Amino acid sequence: MFDPDTCGKVFHEEARKLRSEWVISVSGAVTARGAEVVNPKLPTGEIEVRVNALEVLSNSPTPPFVPDEA
Repeated sequence: MFDPDTCGKVFHEEARKLRSEWVISVSGAVTARGAEVVNPKLPTGEIEVRVNALEVLSNSPTPPFVPDEA
């Protein structure tokens, strides 16, 4: 989670540029999610990482298709 109140607005804006096909490294504190944002469909749906450091290890252009998840 990139919370602008915790990580700063500039850092938060950089995080908004990330894409799902990029490889990143983050560090931060693992915390419990609030009851209103728990996702029971995910094994990790009750926790989140409050990010305080971000590094883009590799970026990639968006592919022209969506890979199957089958």
